[in-house]
Amino acid sequence: MVNSFAEQQRIFTESGWPALFSSTTPNGNSFAFHDARGELGHLVEIYEPRPSILALYRRVAEAATNWDGTDPVRDL
Repeated sequence: MVNSFAEQQRIFTESGWPALFSSTTPNGNSFAFHDARGELGHLVEIYEPRPSILALYRRVAEAATNWDGTDPVRDL
């Protein structure tokens, strides 16, 4: 999660980590994948901390709490 999506994209791009994919969902959540493979070996994913994406990650965290490894495919 980043404070300013546009500013973080600018910083990453100027640092040599260009956006490989950037989009906004129908409900307004902007996200991007920046290519940091040269330095970190992986992509860096950024999101705006909007209520709907925060709620999704909260549900994911709650689903993981006390999970014993059974029933690995579950509906959120």
